[in-house]
Amino acid sequence: MTNKERLKKLFFELVEIDSESSKEGKMAERLKKELSDLGGEPYEDSAGEKMGTEAGNIICKIDGDNDKEPIILSAHMDTVKPGIGKKAVLDGDVIRSEGDTVLGADDAAGLAAILEALRTAKEQGVSHPPIEVVFTAYEEGGLNGSRRLEFDKLTAKKGYILDSSGKVGTMIVEAPGQEKYDIKIKGKPAHAGLSPEDGVDAVKVAGEIITKLKIGRIDEETTSNIGIINGGEATNVVCPLVEMKGEARSRDEQKLSEITQEFKKICNEVADSYGATVEFEDNRLYSSYKLDKEDDLVSHCTEAVKKLELEPAYKATGGGSDANIFNSNGIKTMNLGMGYQKVHTTDEFIPVKELENVADLAYNLITL
Repeated sequence: MTNKERLKKLFFELVEIDSESSKEGKMAERLKKELSDLGGEPYEDSAGEKMGTEAGNIICKIDGDNDKEPIILSAHMDTVKPGIGKKAVLDGDVIRSEGDTVLGADDAAGLAAILEALRTAKEQGVSHPPIEVVFTAYEEGGLNGSRRLEFDKLTAKKGYILDSSGKVGTMIVEAPGQEKYDIKIKGKPAHAGLSPEDGVDAVKVAGEIITKLKIGRIDEETTSNIGIINGGEATNVVCPLVEMKGEARSRDEQKLSEITQEFKKICNEVADSYGATVEFEDNRLYSSYKLDKEDDLVSHCTEAVKKLELEPAYKATGGGSDANIFNSNGIKTMNLGMGYQKVHTTDEFIPVKELENVADLAYNLITL
């Protein structure tokens, strides 16, 4: 199928391009060149301007058989920190980072696989549908690029994201929606030694709120968390303000709505009991998605996986991805396992065979 040596060479080259989140400019330029060499006309959207970052999302249409339904292939351009000065090394049958950085297989493996699949299809002259390549910016830390993607530039109504943990053959058929919470608890300052009874302690209010909230694993598809707490001015002042940031996730939209309402209710009730006030802001980052095994998107991928003599695996996840954003914008999309391991750490690695499998899977997805 795909050219394995060319694939590895491209992967190593992409890894060595510095592309930490919001600083993907060099990566974007390289990818635009690769897409141009494939006969495409890459377009960089306005997401970078909106985010104040080096690059926007890259959109490129590759001509195909217009009698076939167009398809999206997508991966993200950025890496987490530490990602400056990355260098990949071959260690037996796996590829690792040479130094004290992440490898960046998340998601350089997806980028390389898509490009190699397209190049192989072009060389072989095989029939394939029109393909819309989307390389997103600033995915890590909030799906920032895809949330600002110019979806009106896309015509395809289905696609695959190459950006999940798990062996190649893994299909993420369920993923949660996420709500983000910003909570401000306003008390009343007073001298902690002379007249503490004149104050309203925002720390005490926050503490009681936290004890009453359902935090952690709520059920198999629902979680919540308070991850950041800030407050206080001095040890001799009754704390007048505490700020908390949290989230909730669920693969069930009704449950997500209910946990958000419960958070609001508890915050207000506890604050009222102390004479404090609360500002509660909730922001929907993305919605959940669920695909049946019989869905054409899933069955097509199953066929592509089986052609590689791999075992299909259908998984639910507790994390979001660009697939959530695409689905929320009317494009049926599924995230796929990439085979990389220990991502977001300096121990990140990818087996060579899994890198090769990803490229072959991408090829099958566009040619079957």
